[in-house]
Amino acid sequence: MLGIFVVMPFRFDIKPAPDLLYLEASGKVTGRNILRCLRTYAAKPAFHPRIDTVLDVKADAKIEPGDDETMDALAEATQEARERKHYRVACAARNPEHRTFFQTAAAMLAPTAQVRTFSGLPDALSWLGHEQADLSPLDLKSGAPGR
Repeated sequence: MLGIFVVMPFRFDIKPAPDLLYLEASGKVTGRNILRCLRTYAAKPAFHPRIDTVLDVKADAKIEPGDDETMDALAEATQEARERKHYRVACAARNPEHRTFFQTAAAMLAPTAQVRTFSGLPDALSWLGHEQADLSPLDLKSGAPGR
């Protein structure tokens, strides 16, 4: 089944064509709920290890990564889901703290990923070779601050 899925504080949508995973984060973002979201989208039939991923971090997101055990579990789950293959993640983050956090976390959690952070969604999508037209209107209507 395709469509918008909600795993609080995330919403995600997997687009088989154009081969894009869209993730949106807002509110309190913890290592545990990142892990729960990852396991949920990785179990969907449309997901595959090399799918382009755009992470849209809203201005109201409050990042609380968690303890070492949580981060280790997240790193292991990420590597399992992506089968240690090369893939690309573009992160649209509205403030410098979010951009720094995601760039640093990606280097530790996803060593096979090519990760770039951007201040807005259009640039993030462009880097992946996608455009906003690749997202459904529902993806763009969250109503969350920072859009």
